[in-house]
Amino acid sequence: MQAFGQAVQENLQCRLVAHVEQTFQAEFARLGKRAVEQRVRAAMDRAKSRGLVEDYDLCRFVDLTFLLGEDFEADERFPWAARTLDDDGLTAAEKMDRLCLLAAENLGNACPPQAIMTRRKP
Repeated sequence: MQAFGQAVQENLQCRLVAHVEQTFQAEFARLGKRAVEQRVRAAMDRAKSRGLVEDYDLCRFVDLTFLLGEDFEADERFPWAARTLDDDGLTAAEKMDRLCLLAAENLGNACPPQAIMTRRKP
């Protein structure tokens, strides 16, 4: 069973790397595939440590690492990120919804609309 879970995570990581390649093309070209794979893996681990486990929420967390910076949740420029992730009154999905809205507000036109979607896919 553990091998199956690992295979599922590796599949998700591959899909997220492909998503980054498509959505953040310049960043992908600058970093290279291996560095993007490492960054995606690290972001997934950090997100899971914060209780984010759904694929859609993990994808949005990864997007935020490319929009705001690799450790955006610890960056003093974005104090709202840590506050949101630490809010025990919110579900994981609500945390990500709020983070995406706040990131879009902070980034303005610099935020590609395909990068962080604030509504769940049907």
